[in-house]
Amino acid sequence: TEKITLCGMVQNLRDFKHHAFIGLRDRSGYIQTVLSKSPQAKLPTIGSILKIEGTLKAEPKAPGGKELNITEICALTGIDAKKVKDINDYITNEQEISININNKLL
Repeated sequence: TEKITLCGMVQNLRDFKHHAFIGLRDRSGYIQTVLSKSPQAKLPTIGSILKIEGTLKAEPKAPGGKELNITEICALTGIDAKKVKDINDYITNEQEISININNKLL
């Protein structure tokens, strides 16, 4: 297993009683993530932008053969987006900003 941090858009969401599968997409591809949750947990909506930290493991049933078990999640847009205090923590240069604006889904 390997600990990694990803940022991307929620492409799909499958909600179950004790966990949720969140499909995360960025410009490099797609990964399935797994969130262990409590019954009253608020989940992101499709199209939300998330910053996710977790451990990567091989999972033959997952698309691409890998799955990210979420240890920390932060919504940059959508539900709980107010937690973000400074966008510069997530975007490192002006080129990234222009790429994100040019590729925004409407």
